[in-house]
Amino acid sequence: MENVVQVRISANIKDWKKIAKAHSEFFDKIRPTCTMVEVNQFIDPEILVEIEAEAIA
Repeated sequence: MENVVQVRISANIKDWKKIAKAHSEFFDKIRPTCTMVEVNQFIDPEILVEIEAEAIA
């Protein structure tokens, strides 16, 4: 996880507080750049959030 430099999150914006809390639990000391994008809906209604991360190894 310490190699992650950027995170992109797609989600329903109403869930931003829960997502931000989870993000901070995983990246507390690492602090990669982070972008959250609101989506209307995903193809599968069971999907709540999509997270894409880039790391440099």
